[in-house]
Amino acid sequence: MVPDRLLVDIDRDGRAQVSAWLEGELPAPVGDPVELEWSLTADELEDLRWYLEDYLRAPFGVYEDRGPLIAAQLPEWGQRIFNGLFGLSSARDAYVAIRTRAALGGRPELVVRSEHAGWMALPWELISDPAVSAPVVLDALTVSRSLPAGAVGQGFAVGGERLRVLMVISRPRGAGDVGYRMIARPLLQRLEAVRGQVDLVVLRPPTLERLREVLAGAQAVGEPFQVVHFDGHGVLAGARAAGPGAPWSYAGDGEGTLVFEQPGGGSDPVVASEVARVLAGGRVPVVVLNACQSGALGKELESAVAILLDLGFGPAWLAGQIEVVLFFGVQLTQAGGEPLLDAD
Repeated sequence: MVPDRLLVDIDRDGRAQVSAWLEGELPAPVGDPVELEWSLTADELEDLRWYLEDYLRAPFGVYEDRGPLIAAQLPEWGQRIFNGLFGLSSARDAYVAIRTRAALGGRPELVVRSEHAGWMALPWELISDPAVSAPVVLDALTVSRSLPAGAVGQGFAVGGERLRVLMVISRPRGAGDVGYRMIARPLLQRLEAVRGQVDLVVLRPPTLERLREVLAGAQAVGEPFQVVHFDGHGVLAGARAAGPGAPWSYAGDGEGTLVFEQPGGGSDPVVASEVARVLAGGRVPVVVLNACQSGALGKELESAVAILLDLGFGPAWLAGQIEVVLFFGVQLTQAGGEPLLDAD
């Protein structure tokens, strides 16, 4: 059963169109598009980032007072987001109608759709109905994000008799970077349960050219990789770091990139379109991104590299042949539904 949905389509200039998509029906626009102004300031977004990323790691000492103060503001921030989105009576009526239907069973979705990563990366989960004491995600609706449907090109058959995963672990800053085994160790532990059913290969060195060679070689001998798992950094073109170990900062829009390593060491940021060409050449159907800070992108919560990469893989010229998965929780299953590879 497909749940009722409220679709929020936001263009690059911030014009938002709300549509109601009820079960068994087609999406129907609600009112006219409106200029959407984000309700939270840059300082408030930074407070939210600090609360979620820094404070909860050490909620004591000098942080003891600041944390509760920010937590107390979350409901008011959520209500401002709600009023900015459902301020017009037509949009609010659609929200109330779907919420009322939810009382009869089911859990409707609020789906934010945009090709602009900046809108997608904003904290929509905060949205809170002023008439209800809890955020909508804890009360009535599921909040999700989706790219607009692009042109669908011809797909390709996935070859091979075994599930083969190629893991790209890029640490261009060496010992000053994220721990090499931080992601690989729990993944390997879970693979113990499916020993003999999955081939996990680590790409060494983690360069773009080596990725090209390994994918082409596997394809040539009839043992292609069905999954490429990138564990590294995701940035935007034109990004720069404030210093060793500091978050990347951004000026304006740029094409999404993944940071590979150079043959002799050091960073090699590669734009999404070039990565997509290599993956297409290797006939890889699924890409898992575990790019450090790819969801927040520094302190402005501006964009998500994964979204930009998805746009590069999909509507541009691969037309949906590759599925990009954010690695917050990934489970690959066999045809019978049993977990084949499970990672949190």
